[in-house]
Amino acid sequence: AVVSTQSTGALYSGEIQLERHVFRDVNKLCHVFKVDWLSGRCRDYFTDLVARVSSSTDYQTFLFLFEEARFSMRVMKCGQFLDLLVQKICGLENRAEIFVEPYMRNYTELETSQLDLMIQITKNNPASFLGIIKQNVEKEGTVFDETSRYLLQHINLSECIDDDNSMFEDLFDTMENMALLTLEDTVFIHKLYREANKEYKNRAQCTKSHLVKSTSVLNKESNKAHTPSNTIAALKDTHLLQSTFQEN
Repeated sequence: AVVSTQSTGALYSGEIQLERHVFRDVNKLCHVFKVDWLSGRCRDYFTDLVARVSSSTDYQTFLFLFEEARFSMRVMKCGQFLDLLVQKICGLENRAEIFVEPYMRNYTELETSQLDLMIQITKNNPASFLGIIKQNVEKEGTVFDETSRYLLQHINLSECIDDDNSMFEDLFDTMENMALLTLEDTVFIHKLYREANKEYKNRAQCTKSHLVKSTSVLNKESNKAHTPSNTIAALKDTHLLQSTFQEN
């Protein structure tokens, strides 16, 4: 692998000029031969690129970083790059638009490990998957390929109802209106729909109960802290009467 644009001799002189097109080879090389100082250079290079990522970063940069991080995890069993990148991407509000959606454009070609990472990245906004799946259904005419089933079973559909109920209903309407639905397909769709709504209602009820309980506690504390002046006066009078009776 070429490490410098000038000569491969730079590998021995310490004059390292890492670039994207040689990064994978160099990173693998220093891992195989356990060249610690070169591993440090690779780590610094990757970390610097991730630090520069922002909401305006182009898709090709995201793709390069993501695939190099996956390669490092898959081949070298090192998850440091992937953890760093995922954390960075999760901090971007428009992560679905600038990375997840273009990456998932042909999601039937992706591996399960790639899908899992996309699910992880959109954990706080799973509804972004609804439009992606709906587009695939409309384009391919089927939703029940293995990849689509996996997505529908692993994203949090009940939270999708919270995030975008309209899109949630549109997706299930689209699936239910497919021309060639088998009995198995129909059962699959209805089961997902029922379970998602049941979980959503249970969570909403728990939230409501918690709010009622919290409000009740706050009201009690407020009453203790703000006893009316006439009540205090009445308590003083009662205490005075008790003292008088005791003296007599």
